[in-house]
Amino acid sequence: MGGATVSVSALHTTTRGPSALVRLRWLWRLPFGRRWAYETTAFLRYEGDGWKPLWSARLVNSRLVAGEVLTLSWRQPPRAPILGAGGVPIIASQPVVNVGIEPKRVRDLPLLVAQLHAYLGVAAAPLRQAVRAAAPTAFVPVITLRRAQYEQVRSKIYPLPGTVFTIGALTLAPTPAFALSTLGTVGQATAEIVSASRGRIVPGEIVGLSGLEQAFDSRLAGTPALAVQAAHGNGRGRSETLYSVAAIPGRSLHTTLEIQAQEAADSALAGVKQPSALVAVRISSGNLIAVSVGPDPGGYNIALEGEYPPGSTFKVATTLALLERGEQPGDTVNCPAEITVDGKHFHNAEHEVLGLTSFAQDFAHSCNTAFISLAPRVGGGALPAAARALGIGRGVDLGASTFAGSVLVPGNPVDLAAEAFGQGSDLVSPFALAAAAAAIARGRWVAPRLVLAPTLPASPDGPVLPAGSVATLRALMRAVVTAGTGAALSGQPGLPVYGKTGTAEIGSQTPLRTDAWFIGFQGDIAFAALVSNTVNGFGGAVAAPIIGRFLGLLGAG
Repeated sequence: MGGATVSVSALHTTTRGPSALVRLRWLWRLPFGRRWAYETTAFLRYEGDGWKPLWSARLVNSRLVAGEVLTLSWRQPPRAPILGAGGVPIIASQPVVNVGIEPKRVRDLPLLVAQLHAYLGVAAAPLRQAVRAAAPTAFVPVITLRRAQYEQVRSKIYPLPGTVFTIGALTLAPTPAFALSTLGTVGQATAEIVSASRGRIVPGEIVGLSGLEQAFDSRLAGTPALAVQAAHGNGRGRSETLYSVAAIPGRSLHTTLEIQAQEAADSALAGVKQPSALVAVRISSGNLIAVSVGPDPGGYNIALEGEYPPGSTFKVATTLALLERGEQPGDTVNCPAEITVDGKHFHNAEHEVLGLTSFAQDFAHSCNTAFISLAPRVGGGALPAAARALGIGRGVDLGASTFAGSVLVPGNPVDLAAEAFGQGSDLVSPFALAAAAAAIARGRWVAPRLVLAPTLPASPDGPVLPAGSVATLRALMRAVVTAGTGAALSGQPGLPVYGKTGTAEIGSQTPLRTDAWFIGFQGDIAFAALVSNTVNGFGGAVAAPIIGRFLGLLGAG
């Protein structure tokens, strides 16, 4: 019986001369953690060198008759849905169209396959081989399309000689890209998954392969129904069920994702060619309402677990530390093109020079050299402490893998200078910066949430931020949008937008490669956008417009 192991133990033996009876206890270890135990009687005969059983099907199970074998079958219950904010199903049944080929209808196979490759992107060689190997009236699968996708190409593929179509339904997200890296995918269990499951999963079972679908697979999948039957080995005759267990339905996973916000985030990243991410947080609750990655990197969720230098977005933490040590927005701070610290040369983006100007202007125009000159005032553990007050480095259980960020205590003046403007050892994720922006807006870091049910271990909230300093920081972030590097959002409809741009240099190649950032908040929504590995890309020019598209589509404010 495939998929099961058995142990047999003798319970009692009665002997009469050369014959004996043995009571046997059978314990079958079946898939999905099931156990089936029963007893049988074996007839033994002593044949010179020991006792040997007289074979009978009833030795295995008393209800078996000659010619019958045990067979095992299982059936999965419907997979439970993933729900969004308000309990609205995200993953739900949607109409699909199955596109196929009926070989006898085909007039020119090479031409048909070439056309389907051009219109649908399907691999040509395997499809051609499948059609040639199929029966004349077979339905050879080509692709399954959502109804909306099918309508877009219907006029091109429907008239092709040989194409046939069936209507069906699949459990799907609202769009193909919808929170794909976060929700994950499902499919047949791989050999590695089966092996690691220790009997919970069997070959052919549909399981979560990535994201929340994988992390909460046992909850969403439930437990399949299982039956052991007595059946003739030739496949004919009676079939009697000897043992059965009903399926245990899966339980839904309730997330904080808001469908409108997630679709807006996915649309805002559509067309971005570089690795990119957008995370949005509901400020009043700490709930993640959108987590988008584009183009999808195949399971690695850079929005939640990416590790990137924050660039000048980190100046919100440096500024919070400076304000607590007496720095004022109107204080004059020089902004030269370059500055040297212990022999290490630092420069502004495009070697910008502001000269003697206010600290508020240095923040609005993101002057690196001004912040470097002020860095000695926030030495020691001041920068890591300010970052942690904003949640950077605070671990949280979202139900998915995350990177909360890391800011080390600088070991020397050069390290301190680099960390002050978000380079050096500073590392963050888009998730961490979106939560930090929410903390500034709220006045306190509140542990973000992605999964509401099942209930996950809670993380303690951060300290209340100093009211005066955080109010000043908000005003400085507003000036970034109205008169600084975030001016791309200055005309954004709705409530005021507050923000901070960031451009982190990566490597030393020419042309310069950068990670472009924009973080901030509008109304009750905080956000962080990242476009990685750009060529001379700046946060204000590359990432800020993405946030503009997101807020416009969402109608925030």
